[in-house]
Amino acid sequence: MKSKNLDKTPPISAKELLDEAKRLADAYGWAMLPVIGKKPALKTWKQFQRERPCEKELLDGFGDPRVTGLAAICGPVSNDLVVRDFDVVEAYQRWRRRSPGLAKVLPTSRTWRGYQVFYRSPTIKRIKQLADGENRGSGYVVIPPSLHPKGVLYEWVNKPGFEIP
Repeated sequence: MKSKNLDKTPPISAKELLDEAKRLADAYGWAMLPVIGKKPALKTWKQFQRERPCEKELLDGFGDPRVTGLAAICGPVSNDLVVRDFDVVEAYQRWRRRSPGLAKVLPTSRTWRGYQVFYRSPTIKRIKQLADGENRGSGYVVIPPSLHPKGVLYEWVNKPGFEIP
């Protein structure tokens, strides 16, 4: 069952979101952004596809009282992070049945509509639209513990471990 937060109040504080962004950046080398709904809180976010935001930029962004979550930037700036975004739950379930070994080890989050699977690939550098979602090698993805505009919390199904394959 999906979590609901009907008053749209962020479930955790901006400081806790900033701490989680720093943890993910330090642990996995991800470039992180604060988000308001599904939009970056930093107007200059596109520059962070080439260089990570500095501490002051993150502090300023997470200091915005409208912030409801965080996002990871995909691509080379985040150690070749790619996210397979399944907008159709059944498509994710089929992938999970076909790839049980990967499904056990790859970080996976539940979104408003489906699932996101996180992995690394130096060869995928753009967004490819698929019938059941997309493969994101650029741009950004909203991640847990963010609050979706529909009032649903993004949640980890498999938290990122020590190393992301």
